[in-house]
Amino acid sequence: REIEELRALLAHVFFRQGKLARAWKFIEGDTGVNVENIRGNIWLLRGNLEIAFAHFNLALQIKSNSHNAAERALPVAWMLKQWKRGQELTDLMDIHEGNRLQLQALAAAFAVQMNDFPAAAKRLERLNRAEESSIALDRV
Repeated sequence: REIEELRALLAHVFFRQGKLARAWKFIEGDTGVNVENIRGNIWLLRGNLEIAFAHFNLALQIKSNSHNAAERALPVAWMLKQWKRGQELTDLMDIHEGNRLQLQALAAAFAVQMNDFPAAAKRLERLNRAEESSIALDRV
């Protein structure tokens, strides 16, 4: 287990240095949330959104609250027109993020893309209420 973590850490260092082939070699045959995120990042750099998205989703299967995987998968979901999955990812990130207003707006946009206008309206109403309450707090 420790060796796998060390290999993932070394792969991350090589990835950050732009040495993608070396990074890939260190994670070959391994699995885990960090390994899948690194694989997804490498595929993103290679321009293969579908495979990158699959790796980020696999990372989320391994660790359902992986902030890194959700954060990377969210824009890819939009680019791949994976509206339902994108909406799920906004809900997952809403647990962690301080920018809930932006996530509510994004969730509404995903709902609009699915032609789920009642869900979009509900998200936008929440967004409006939150915005109004923050404005009221600013005035105090």
